[in-house]
Amino acid sequence: MGKDLDGLNIGAVTVLTAAHIVYQGTIQKMEENRGSDDPDFILLQLVCYPGIVRDNAQLKVISPFLYNIGAIIRINVEEIVSIGPSTGICPSDG
Repeated sequence: MGKDLDGLNIGAVTVLTAAHIVYQGTIQKMEENRGSDDPDFILLQLVCYPGIVRDNAQLKVISPFLYNIGAIIRINVEEIVSIGPSTGICPSDG
């Protein structure tokens, strides 16, 4: 059911969802649900607090925090708009 990615060196990624939420972290595992109607997920360990892209294209930390840095979250792959290398810069709430 899950694909362990411990042997791969993917590094930190930035994930943008359809809800304009931005997550930065390292992919820990893929949960593939082939042959059913259940969606696939990635498990992402956060290196930054999640942010939201505002109408003016600014990225702001979601406050109060959705998740803590270091948390492992599941993201439905059908909700992912884009995924790519992380810049290593976390958004600030200032």
